[in-house]
Amino acid sequence: MDKQEAIKKAWGDQYPPDGVDDNGWSKKEFKYGEYNVSDFDAKMYLCGANIRPKELRGIENNNSWVKIDETNDCFQLGIDCHFILKSGVQGIFIDLDNSEYLTLKNRATHYKIIEKPKSPIY
Repeated sequence: MDKQEAIKKAWGDQYPPDGVDDNGWSKKEFKYGEYNVSDFDAKMYLCGANIRPKELRGIENNNSWVKIDETNDCFQLGIDCHFILKSGVQGIFIDLDNSEYLTLKNRATHYKIIEKPKSPIY
């Protein structure tokens, strides 16, 4: 599924007639009460709000997951990361080595770098 398909799926039959932007926000401002507020996030304005389904939170950066394809396999040796294989299996690599790199390159769909904590200052 790509980003646009995820947006259309989240909106379902409530997809706005005026369309949505690249991150799923409605292009038209809706007046308060036109949609069930508990189902949507809103960018509030004086007379209304742009809305999008809550399930699209994090779509701007895919919840920090990087999709692996021919043009994007920029993981580096030594990183720690979560991964998802094409079979659906999920796991973690700590200090990525050469064989794990090949696993990601050939069998994974996504990875997410695990940020190592910074050292204490004092």
